[in-house]
This record gives sequence, structure tokens and C-alpha cells, in this order.
Amino acid sequence: TVGVMSLIFGMQVTFEAQWNMFEDPATPAVLAYAICLCKGTSAMTGVSAGYLKIWVVRYKTWAESGYQQALAKKMQAMSAGTADEKPPPPPAGSAHDGWPEPAHYDKTGMERYRVAFLAENQ
Repeated sequence: TVGVMSLIFGMQVTFEAQWNMFEDPATPAVLAYAICLCKGTSAMTGVSAGYLKIWVVRYKTWAESGYQQALAKKMQAMSAGTADEKPPPPPAGSAHDGWPEPAHYDKTGMERYRVAFLAENQ
């Protein structure tokens, strides 16, 4: 709601001042700053959500989706499994018993997971 109201207010100011953004030499710099600010806020929100365990953000682009689907099909053919199967749970009493697997962008969580795995399997 606040974003839409800000947009309407900004457009009203623009129309009242009779400002033409195509004639303003600062428009490309302001546009680049706005895009960088939006991308940075999006990335920061995703990392913060994973760190605080509020929700999990799965990053996926159109280019990755086809590659990932092809890779998943190839791995299914190799293991003769289905896509609905989950990875096997850790054995009871192991170092990972009851640990949720960390998100791919959580470096400290992955490192803790890796160190516990190595300590148990050496």
C-alpha cells in the first residue's frame, strides 16, 4: 500500500512540475541507482531470511530451470528413482540426526554440517 501511494505521489509531483524524464541528463544515473538498490535489497532479504530461518528462498532463473530439469532426469535414470523421493535420513544417533540441512547460501551452516560429517566419518 505504501509503495503504490508513493508511486502515485511521485507521479503527481512529476506531472505538476511538468518534468520530462527523457530530457533530464540525470535519469540514467537515477535509474541505475534504483535498480541496484532493488537488487541489493532483494539479495539482503533472501540472505537474512535464510539466516533467521524465517522462510527459504529458492533462487531460480529461466536458464537454470531447463538445465536443472535435464540434470534431474539424468540423475533419475542413473539411480532409477523417482523425483518424489527424498534423500535418506541420517542414521539414528549420528552427528546429523535431527539437524535440518542448511540452505545452499548459508556458508557457516554448510561448514558446520561438513565438519560434523568429516568428524563422524574419519
